[in-house]
Amino acid sequence: MPSAYLFSSGLSALRAQSAKFDTIRSNIENQSVPGYKAADVRFKDLVVSGEDGRTEQLNGARAFQQVFISKEGDYITTGKDFDGAIAGSGFYVTRTSFDNSGDIELTDSGAFNETLVDVDGEERVFLTDVKGNFLLGYNADTATGDLTVDLSGVGALSPIDVTRSTALSVANATTTLAVLGNLAPDTAVGANETFSFTVLDGTGDADELADERLVTLDFTKTGNNAWDMTISAENGTVSAPAVQPVPVTFDANGQLVSLNGSTTPTQDFTVDWTGPVVSTPINLGLAGFTQVSAPSAISRVNVNGNSDGFLREVAFGQNGQVIGSFSNGIARPIGQVALGDVVAPERMAVLNGNHYRITQNSGELALYDFTDTTRATFQPGALERSTTNLTQEFTNLIVTQRAYSSAATTIRTVDEMMQTATNLKN
Repeated sequence: MPSAYLFSSGLSALRAQSAKFDTIRSNIENQSVPGYKAADVRFKDLVVSGEDGRTEQLNGARAFQQVFISKEGDYITTGKDFDGAIAGSGFYVTRTSFDNSGDIELTDSGAFNETLVDVDGEERVFLTDVKGNFLLGYNADTATGDLTVDLSGVGALSPIDVTRSTALSVANATTTLAVLGNLAPDTAVGANETFSFTVLDGTGDADELADERLVTLDFTKTGNNAWDMTISAENGTVSAPAVQPVPVTFDANGQLVSLNGSTTPTQDFTVDWTGPVVSTPINLGLAGFTQVSAPSAISRVNVNGNSDGFLREVAFGQNGQVIGSFSNGIARPIGQVALGDVVAPERMAVLNGNHYRITQNSGELALYDFTDTTRATFQPGALERSTTNLTQEFTNLIVTQRAYSSAATTIRTVDEMMQTATNLKN
């Protein structure tokens, strides 16, 4: 009908401007949401060809929303354990459910929380985002900390597990004992200087006995710049070196020149412990040990090894790693976040909650390792801000309001014309 055609142009313009209003509203509402990508509306003229195939008639406009997914916002430091910002190209990979039945969604929103999940009757804790999706990545071996990054596809990814009760830092025996100290040069020949050090046997808590053991170095002055060193152990027997004591000599300047006849300032020894019965080979390092005019003393000791430790604290670290701090003082990765990207991010489907779904036009998902890529860097304890520009949004609001008013005026004018025509006819 001709009357319907007269109104169609104004009505389509109203619908288009209403879509613009909705986009502006959404941008302003989400201006404080981390990682939110502001959208804009583009208009397309609706042109109808005439019956003769040559004349064209304008029939209003249609609105198309465009989300600028690749645009990056500023970064702010939050200091929160599970906040992380991806600076560069790429997204977090999430899944809508704990198991593989969920959909894969990408996001730039880096605020995560701990969520309790019942897994086969066992309570486990995993990282989830603001939408409730599970953050995917790689979990380290709960006992050894070994971590393997597999970039073959999403099938290699798992929800990031931060359960405190399952991760364990297994005990490791002491293998190196480095000692920095001094022997007083005025010590009388035949006199002793004794130093004791704590080492670990590596047996862990399974034997219900402490791993800490005591090793003693006994230095006896034998002559000018010459000493004998005897290694002993409490509740243990030193089975190597086979011959003790070990001669130690210094030069006229008080620098160590010989240890057991070698210029290398190290000595391997093995302790056979009792209760529990276990042998611990240790490399003793005396580099920097001196005989200068100062009291006999130990200034620094470096000893490796650790007892069993249970996971206490978890937080994001560098390169997308999830760092666990254990009760034995060790901090190591317990997992790593996956970095995902597509060839054409702007062609992904935009979902609620600042999430995106891969489409045929966006290209397939590719995985990258934060520790071995230049595409992006991971900033722990930080978030990417929304890309909403409030100044621009209020400017758009004014322009859209005027365009909406103009469309409404068009409809009102057409209505008045129709009323006039009807009155004339009657």
